[in-house]
Amino acid sequence: MLPNEDSQSAFKIAERLRKTVESTEMDTIGFITISIGISTWPEHSNDIDQVYKCADKALYHAKEHGRNQCIVADIS
Repeated sequence: MLPNEDSQSAFKIAERLRKTVESTEMDTIGFITISIGISTWPEHSNDIDQVYKCADKALYHAKEHGRNQCIVADIS
């Protein structure tokens, strides 16, 4: 949740987080990666439940297409 952020700024924040996680070694497990799905209100929908669904869909798209990436949901 990033109040008052549009898709572009949310993507930049998510990328910083993803890169930080990717480059941080964790005790006992080493390095990990993350994928992040991004959608914004009201850009992707006026219905907040639909915004969450769009973010979830974008997350699964990231996982299915290589992982370790941030994806902004399609506006459609």
